[in-house]
Amino acid sequence: TYYYAVVSYDHGDDSLGIAPSECSKTITLNPETNEVILDVNTKQIIPRVPTAGYVPGNINVGFIEHVSGVATGIVSIEVIDPRAIENENMFEISFMDNPINYSVKDMKTVADELVAKLDQFVRLDYGNIDSASFSLSDINGSNTYELGADYELILQSGKIRAIPGGGLLDGVTYLAAYMYYGVANSNLLNMEESNPVFDGLKIYAQNQNLALDETQMAWSAGSPTNWEPQVKPFNNIDTKMYPADYEVRFFDDIADSSARPGYGYIKAKFQVFVSSTLPYIFLTNVYGHFK
Repeated sequence: TYYYAVVSYDHGDDSLGIAPSECSKTITLNPETNEVILDVNTKQIIPRVPTAGYVPGNINVGFIEHVSGVATGIVSIEVIDPRAIENENMFEISFMDNPINYSVKDMKTVADELVAKLDQFVRLDYGNIDSASFSLSDINGSNTYELGADYELILQSGKIRAIPGGGLLDGVTYLAAYMYYGVANSNLLNMEESNPVFDGLKIYAQNQNLALDETQMAWSAGSPTNWEPQVKPFNNIDTKMYPADYEVRFFDDIADSSARPGYGYIKAKFQVFVSSTLPYIFLTNVYGHFK
């Protein structure tokens, strides 16, 4: 059996000779009944093995699906508390640029009952609310209310205030429906452990700057040449870069042409293919000098 106490304390005042003080933490034993009596700041914990057949909460293999956008970084999810994981729940991880940050949105809509107080803020169950998903209605959903006219909403802290003169009545129960961000605008991009835990999970992210990997670039073994390739973004604009493996094939005759609106067609003796499975960029049947 383990006993824990969490209490608040102050620093006292050395100039006045007042020693530091703290709130109570009392654990007593009734000698007649052998009952342990705990106060509000203490807890008793008895560790036990899981029940037979218990399957802890977990995340599916291959659970992270990259659905849109271009990215080269690493995202990892760790299970912190298996008991807090909700079955079949899904999350959306979105990244923003300038500066780089990311957020994790719980895709399950929360139904949150609240009692309105005119001109006073009432706290909802969650903060970091997704504004586009928020709606407020009466308890049976027959009437909805308007942000700015009937209520004020603070997204980050998850607080709502009934505006005097609006449609909300003091002391009446209403229903708020919304999605929220378990992690909001995090700039931790070096696998730091400081992100908050959400639904028993913690997210880690590692940024990787997109650049040409010259260690994975080479001529094919069957193409002896003294040409020196130079690869750079179009017009030297870094945002034009795309994470992929490319194969460039050269020919003796015209093999293809570009199609750039307003610039006509430029014929070329080579073709470029995108291949995510190639370990190298192969340049074949090439002779001469290339810059």
